[in-house]
Amino acid sequence: SRGPGSGGPGAEQPGGGFPPPPGSGGGSDGGGQSTGDLYRVVGIGAGETLNVRAGPDASFEVVAELAAGTRRLELGACRRAGTTQWCQIATTRGIPVRGWVNARFLSEDR
Repeated sequence: SRGPGSGGPGAEQPGGGFPPPPGSGGGSDGGGQSTGDLYRVVGIGAGETLNVRAGPDASFEVVAELAAGTRRLELGACRRAGTTQWCQIATTRGIPVRGWVNARFLSEDR
């Protein structure tokens, strides 16, 4: 009953500041490393939420929810589970949320 965001993953530890993932090499293509770019929640309707999960798969516990249009999310490591790309996120304002979400619901916050 949550809509398309129901598949998002995440974790509840507060704060942000992701280290680059192993092998990221510091290239200019973000590819899951923390680049300082911020992201927002897209692709879900008003009043729907994106699940933030404890790990990078829909089987992990939902630890938080992000409202449609939530902005200023810091992006950490990304990894594939089956056909789904999951990315670590952390809120940069408001209530501290950190966890994993389905990457298809993220877009660069310009």
